[in-house]
Amino acid sequence: MSSNVPLSTWVFDQGGSNFIQRIDYDINSNAIYLGWAQAGSATSDSTWRIIQNTYDGSNRFTGSGFPSGSCAFNFVWDNRTTYSYS
Repeated sequence: MSSNVPLSTWVFDQGGSNFIQRIDYDINSNAIYLGWAQAGSATSDSTWRIIQNTYDGSNRFTGSGFPSGSCAFNFVWDNRTTYSYS
């Protein structure tokens, strides 16, 4: 699903807390995985909220899902491709 397209990373302020955001794009520049965690979190920490976006064969967005259906901040960004999303 994801490719060797570089990941994007941003730091932003959300109500006084700094968060980082990572986005993993596919070869068609579709944002497949989006993740947020407290600033300073490593991609190997279980502190991430992750979303997987899906697209059809024409690259039209078809939906989003969370790992195991949970939007909690307790997933590992490095493991994003191994989760079941719903």
